[in-house]
Amino acid sequence: GLRHPERFAGLRFLNPAPALRIVELIRGLRTAEATLAELRRFTQRFQYHAVTSQDTPGFIIAHLSRGLMGESARLLEAEVADVATLDAILASALSLRLAPFEMADAVGLDTLVDTARRLYEAWGGEPRFRVTPFLASRAAAGLVGRRTGQGFYDHRPQAVPLQPVSEAGVPWDGPVYLSQRHPDLAAATSRRWPSVERAEAPGPGVLAIVTPVGTDVITEAVRQGLDPRTTVGVDAVSPGARVTLAGTAVTTPAARRGAIALYDWNGTPVSVVRDTPGLVAQRTAAMVVAVAYAMLDR
Repeated sequence: GLRHPERFAGLRFLNPAPALRIVELIRGLRTAEATLAELRRFTQRFQYHAVTSQDTPGFIIAHLSRGLMGESARLLEAEVADVATLDAILASALSLRLAPFEMADAVGLDTLVDTARRLYEAWGGEPRFRVTPFLASRAAAGLVGRRTGQGFYDHRPQAVPLQPVSEAGVPWDGPVYLSQRHPDLAAATSRRWPSVERAEAPGPGVLAIVTPVGTDVITEAVRQGLDPRTTVGVDAVSPGARVTLAGTAVTTPAARRGAIALYDWNGTPVSVVRDTPGLVAQRTAAMVVAVAYAMLDR
């Protein structure tokens, strides 16, 4: 019943608004371009970056954050890494102002779960938006974040802040073989290394470094005929200051520490995670991209 539907549009700030300097301009079916332009000028006055969305359930950011949060939760549930380590990896690799579990605690997990359920219904049962029992049970238990004092992090005054799990590297006592399955990635990751003895081929007493792309480390070890006890994978695809490593289920502690030493010698932060296809950042980014393509297809 609007007299001037061309003047009607939506303006959606993200939560928490002071930290996330982006706002969605929601275009109605009859919204005029002049209305959107005026809203864009308004948001620029407060130094927010405006993006335009069609009037669909969840708009843009809610969709993408569901992919980000959903996959992060699956990684946590599978014990690929702890909360602080996953947040540190994803904040670095994906250049996030707020990492997934930090965001969940700031917004409130109950709010995120309710939003995900609404999206799931609005999109006809799209599997990507199904709320996992892992998240639903945490929300039901009251572990929703800052509002209650406990969420993925402990926000009570006496709590000790969580830090990413770290382990000091110990130089490998022998040569290092760098897989050339992905030559560009091999060249990029080796530029981070100190001067080490290189091996032209894998063999006994050789530490093997692989660069998985969408696969796990054990798969690469089997494909390339490497000893899984001395094979370690590095995520050389994802940018960022933090390096992510993973061994196989039988990688020795000496091999793991030797791989860490290739990167932490100059203060570079290193995280070691459980072996999983795509490790952490590749896997999570792939889910976000899949959600984005689903939005375009619709």
